[in-house]
Amino acid sequence: MTLAAGIGATTAAFSVLNAIAFRDLPVKNPKALVELSVTMGSSNTVGFSVPMVRALERSHDALLNLVGFAWQARANVEVGDELKQADLLRVTGDFYSVLVTKPAIGRLIGPQDMNLASFSSEPVAVLGWGFWQREYGGDVAAIGKMIRIEGKPFTIIGIAPRGFTALSMIQEPNVTVPLATNEDPQEAAAPGMLWVHLAGHLAPGIRLEQARARLAPLWRSIKTDLVPANYAPQRRANFLSLGLNVWPAQNGMRDGRSRFVQPLWFLLALAVIVLTVACMNAAGLMLARTAQHTHDIGIRMALGASSLDIRRQAVAEAIVLAALGSSLGLLIAQWASPAIAGFMLQEWPGSVVLRLTPDLHELVIVATIVLCVCLLFGALPVWRMPRRSSTDLFQGGARVAARIGRVGPILVAGQVALAIVASIDAGLLVRTLQHRATADPGFNRASVTVAELQPRPGVPFAVASPAANVYDRQLFDSIRAATGVRDVVFSQPPLTGVDWLRSIVAADAPSVPIDVAYAPVSPGFVNFFGLTLQEGRDFTWSDGSGRPRIAIVSQTLADRLYPGRSAVGEYINFGPTPAGQHIEIVGVIKDIKFYDVKNGSPLMLFVPTLQNPEASQPAILLRGAVPAAALRQAVFSLGRSYVLRIRSLDDIAKAATRQEQLAAIAGSIFSAFAVGLAALGLYGLLMYVVSRRTREFAIRVALGGRAWTLINLVLRQGAGIVATGTVFGSLVAIVSIRWLESLLYGIKASDALALGIATLVLTAVLVIACAIPAARAARADPLTLMRAE
Repeated sequence: MTLAAGIGATTAAFSVLNAIAFRDLPVKNPKALVELSVTMGSSNTVGFSVPMVRALERSHDALLNLVGFAWQARANVEVGDELKQADLLRVTGDFYSVLVTKPAIGRLIGPQDMNLASFSSEPVAVLGWGFWQREYGGDVAAIGKMIRIEGKPFTIIGIAPRGFTALSMIQEPNVTVPLATNEDPQEAAAPGMLWVHLAGHLAPGIRLEQARARLAPLWRSIKTDLVPANYAPQRRANFLSLGLNVWPAQNGMRDGRSRFVQPLWFLLALAVIVLTVACMNAAGLMLARTAQHTHDIGIRMALGASSLDIRRQAVAEAIVLAALGSSLGLLIAQWASPAIAGFMLQEWPGSVVLRLTPDLHELVIVATIVLCVCLLFGALPVWRMPRRSSTDLFQGGARVAARIGRVGPILVAGQVALAIVASIDAGLLVRTLQHRATADPGFNRASVTVAELQPRPGVPFAVASPAANVYDRQLFDSIRAATGVRDVVFSQPPLTGVDWLRSIVAADAPSVPIDVAYAPVSPGFVNFFGLTLQEGRDFTWSDGSGRPRIAIVSQTLADRLYPGRSAVGEYINFGPTPAGQHIEIVGVIKDIKFYDVKNGSPLMLFVPTLQNPEASQPAILLRGAVPAAALRQAVFSLGRSYVLRIRSLDDIAKAATRQEQLAAIAGSIFSAFAVGLAALGLYGLLMYVVSRRTREFAIRVALGGRAWTLINLVLRQGAGIVATGTVFGSLVAIVSIRWLESLLYGIKASDALALGIATLVLTAVLVIACAIPAARAARADPLTLMRAE
């Protein structure tokens, strides 16, 4: 059972890690697949404009089969009379022909459905397999039916293959439509509208570095040809500074899942520790069993059994043990893998489809590890026995058992060392969660409710305009009147849980772009959150779309942009669009981290929602008791939006620690299991020692020895094993915790409290494990022991 638990934990952790980071996409020729992106600043990446896509399609010799796509999370989809939110994927006409072979049913979107040159398309849709099963019950009659997307009718022409996740490793597109669908052709095809993502295959014989080198001069010429003549000098410079990068996409596009990889590696490392401790524990039991059966082995050899026969039996027993453990372990993994993935991806903004079925690569790795470890520890004890003659086994069984028993303390010390490593690492992560929960984010988030809005079908996302300003004020007044809540503000990410990154520069002295967290907020947000305004002013309702564009920045960003002087009254630029140029800084606030105190950027840029140049839907933040029904009705009654979901800001903050929570919880479980196994191993070894030294204890008692003497003998041996394991385990832990530093917050890797608690808990458990055999030895009756012997 212990082996099964270790194998199950290892397989489950590796299955999730493999599914997220290492598996190939289920598409044609995944090893040659690459993703292209436009870079703005040091880390901010965006898509391409439609004219850029056309230019790259016409003239390239490094890439083949370029396809364009754009994701839209939570699109309004009407199935019959029921309104749903679905993940919408827009694609170019050759998207499916490049990536997949054939549909599950019907046909897929093809070149006849999408003309990139004229940017026109047919109103057709392809359903994802999972969406088709959930919403249509897998009925083939869905082909040819009408489905409304954002209020417009589309004809269902096919079902995507089962398990097809486009270029994502973990997210299935619910509905796929042509790229030009629901877009204003003139606006969508503007040179500065960067929204189309690209992927393609490397040309035969071309490596990734060669592709980047060949595309560099082409990219410069494309930008020069496409930059509009009416762009102002600074905007022209921003456009021409756009970079191009090519990334390997064999394991999926870069979509934020990389933040899960390190916690999963940590989980896998702990699982391997548990598996190793379990194998050592099983080895100790088999050692004891071998010592007890020394006489039986001697009889077999006397009756003609050869050394090879004895070895075959040892190997057979080890194989049976490995097979049973692996079978039960795989059953445990089938339950544990979805549980781990579900907890970790709970806040993922999309329909999660993770391929957790073990592939051949995964099964070979797990089977090899299990067989090697089990054969090593299982066959070694009896492997040594046939080297003795049958006479030795008959007459010197005790001496042979003692020689075999010398391996036992080494195995138990190894278990103690690994348990120390697991306990210290888990303790550090638990302490990290405590620090993150009590850390000061720089603002007051108590009793804040967040209501996320969704535009009603056919209503576009709001862009700053006089009409949008009027609606925002009406929404604000309506919510306050309907709910009775006075403290109300609007915001967009990062206040609602996701960083929007933008690259900005100082307008008067352009330099290297700075990546910042960008957040549109409504008037009153400074007072709402109790922020410290270092200088300048808050936004007001008069800062509308027709007024000069303004911004508030964090103190760290102000110091970066204008070191040694006030930032108020200065100007910044971001992006190539007119709305991002010549923005005046009117206020500087003390640094804050809204939803993630560990990873949230202190470089923050706030703009008024009334001037937000990007199409988006604000969230509503309210402080105090909120009547949900009244809030939903107030939003719905104005005809533009509806409330998608309501959460507390504390819940959003907790969701940002999902990876650390997983590592801390699983680490605590695994470390407790490792400590328990180590204690069990120590207990079993000492009980075996007591049983083997029965005659010695009887003689000592008969000669006047006291019970404390016997207790001391047992405890001394146990203490020596514990001390040895603790020393080696602490040394290994000191090295291993350096790898954990990126997961820690508020503490150092050498945190004394975590180290001390882990060591004390383990020592207490092991002392109990030593005390029971010692007490048994102390209660020994000489006459009874001698008769038994």
